[in-house]
Amino acid sequence: MRKNLFYVSAVCTLLCGCSNNDTSETRDNGSLTALAVASASMDGFATRSVTELTTDGAAIGMFLKEDAANGYVAQANVQYVYTAANTPKWGGATTADAIYLNNNDAWVCAYYPYDATVTDASAVVLASQENLVDGSKDLSYSIYNTATLNNANNEIALTMNHAYSKITFSVTRDESYTGTCAITNVKIEDAATADSKIISSSSLNITDATYSAIPTLGVVTFAVDATTAVYDGIADATTPTPEDVSVLMVPVAALDDVTKISFTVDGNVMSTTLDTSAATGTLNALAAGTNYKINVTIKGKGLQVTTVDITDWVDNTDLIDPIEPTVE
Repeated sequence: MRKNLFYVSAVCTLLCGCSNNDTSETRDNGSLTALAVASASMDGFATRSVTELTTDGAAIGMFLKEDAANGYVAQANVQYVYTAANTPKWGGATTADAIYLNNNDAWVCAYYPYDATVTDASAVVLASQENLVDGSKDLSYSIYNTATLNNANNEIALTMNHAYSKITFSVTRDESYTGTCAITNVKIEDAATADSKIISSSSLNITDATYSAIPTLGVVTFAVDATTAVYDGIADATTPTPEDVSVLMVPVAALDDVTKISFTVDGNVMSTTLDTSAATGTLNALAAGTNYKINVTIKGKGLQVTTVDITDWVDNTDLIDPIEPTVE
């Protein structure tokens, strides 16, 4: 009987010791506090201004970095949604959607707009494509926080940077063109296809803003969305009002010397080439967060590019002299 009591006493001592250790480890990491998103803002394409996201239903995806030593288990694509009537205004899409912080420093990154298919912060897929009117393809992101973030400092203000470069074609119709002037397809390619610099797809590590070292090179082409104004035709030449169609491009550090653009206009392919060499100082690269505005006139014999402007931060009115346009 005494032996049994001894064994029971020993087991209790061991259990109590384990319990004390668990409590100590929990106490070392401190209490858990939910990550609060104070604001989420977008860098402007056209100016240095920053626009805060304040639309009900706007959603961002958040990632928490794995850090077992500090008590953090990785969380991927946690959805935070903006609701103006709530306090705080940004919160988890469901009660299960939240990132909790202990008293150790944590690392989080984010992107917008939310996409349920994004599961890996180190390899977010990018594709050069039409910039839709609703902006749903225009990816912006915020890298790992540089400020201390833990349960005592649990609030973060996110400033999102554009992942893409943008080309906006501002199109007018010359009086020499008598058709409807409906643009249904756009193509961008290197004139020297053997040494392509145009990137059709790639991936981005949103934790540190690095792009894939092995992107997919080639032609960028897309059918113009029917909700885009140019799809229905360009205004009459007697009262010319430019219509825009824009494309999100995976950034390119240095373009080839000559770049070819083609529009399908009323079923006919019209093409011209641009001097995109380093000597132009205007359109020799595609920088992330920069909008290159290309003014295009549709003429009876083809396309004419009149100017190329950089409308993000620095205005530029350098004239681009295109090679004679052709109709294919």
